[in-house]
Amino acid sequence: MNKIIQIIAVIIAFLSLSNITISQTSNGYLEAKNHIVRLHDSSILLVRLQTKEHSLQIYRNASRHKFADKKELGQKTLNQQIVNAFRKNFNFCEVYFFYSNESSNIIEQKFHETIFLNDSLQKTPSIKPNFEDHYYYIAEFKTITSETGIQGLIIMDSEFKQLDKPFPYYAKNPFFASKSKFAFTTVKRFNENLHNYYNSCK
Repeated sequence: MNKIIQIIAVIIAFLSLSNITISQTSNGYLEAKNHIVRLHDSSILLVRLQTKEHSLQIYRNASRHKFADKKELGQKTLNQQIVNAFRKNFNFCEVYFFYSNESSNIIEQKFHETIFLNDSLQKTPSIKPNFEDHYYYIAEFKTITSETGIQGLIIMDSEFKQLDKPFPYYAKNPFFASKSKFAFTTVKRFNENLHNYYNSCK
């Protein structure tokens, strides 16, 4: 009798665990669907561009001015490539750009104090996204997972929390693309992934 009771208890535990897993999976798909529909229909995407100002200041404090100037120019060139890539290859939703030193204003939702960038990377106070009528998400080129070190473009919610599967929350940088072209390829892939998932959720 005790063995029968034990077997029944194991079966009940297994069924309960299965129900929990199914429920979590269902909730995950529902959350992902809500995100993709919201992003497409009623959101703007804020793309964060790095300035590397702290590391540059360290080099300059050490009198390594030429090296700092070279690194600064490289970062500016990369930022311009990212902007150009979005303008050419991204049409899933409206896009705005901001420098990383404005992140605290975005987190604290001090949008009236945030200065966004034009397509030439110039700070332009007249650029005012409509936050009253739109949700917003943040995108950035960075390491996707610390375990693998793979770089790519990721998307985060308004609290800078990375989204999760099944939402297509990242696109990997291509392994063999040149430095001048990888942003175009990655943004194009990211845009296609978002469109494909949105269409699958209709």
